[in-house]
Amino acid sequence: MSGSGRTWKLMDRIWQVVLAAALFPPAAVLAQNNPLAYDRAVCLKVTPGQSAAFQQFLNDTLRKAVQARADRGEIASWLLLRTVFPEGEEARCDYLSITTWAGIPPASAPLELSGAPVRIVSTEMWRTVILVGDLRQGDYLYMNFMKVHDAPNYLAFEQNIWKPMGEAWVKDGTFHAWLVMTPFLPSGTGLPYQLISADVFPTWEQAFRGEEEVNTWKRVHPEMTLQEAEERLGKLRDLDRRYFLTVQEKVVKRQ
Repeated sequence: MSGSGRTWKLMDRIWQVVLAAALFPPAAVLAQNNPLAYDRAVCLKVTPGQSAAFQQFLNDTLRKAVQARADRGEIASWLLLRTVFPEGEEARCDYLSITTWAGIPPASAPLELSGAPVRIVSTEMWRTVILVGDLRQGDYLYMNFMKVHDAPNYLAFEQNIWKPMGEAWVKDGTFHAWLVMTPFLPSGTGLPYQLISADVFPTWEQAFRGEEEVNTWKRVHPEMTLQEAEERLGKLRDLDRRYFLTVQEKVVKRQ
């Protein structure tokens, strides 16, 4: 094996250990049998003036092809997220296509876009490390891209502090889901972000109202004030960017 190959395997193993140490106590690590989900995130830009043609391609071709892959068990799920804000020329992605595998993805599994009036802006592989609830077609979500200063402690903060808050909001119906993902490929400190979280709301109105933090915080974390948590959070990460999207399509295996 080449030196670069050994380095890659070592760095991947170190990152897995960091994730495990941050997200799970030692006893749970030993019992953890399910692999982290892999997500192929494809940023799509529609050819100007071709939005209707893309919708036709989606209805006639793409949705059917993805559904067939899900029914064969080749993928766990597929989401098509449409960017609401920003939109137009300022939007980097008009759509974000996310294909998810429960384990290691196949070596070649691109989205079939032959004939579609779109261009691929970028393709990244992410890993879902925390998921509370479930995204549904028609949901609205804020996707938060973080510049992380301290990965192990920030992941631990998300797991131990924000996950219980997400669970409370899912339980009371404020959220449909809350999740945390990490970029897997490409990776490194040169990226503008090292972690992605998403707050998933059931309606447009609820997304604009937002979540009620103070009373939920007091109930979930009586040992710490919200101000103390926010000060601690500010030392762990910066919010690089935040997008507002909607779940236009969701495909899973049919029963």
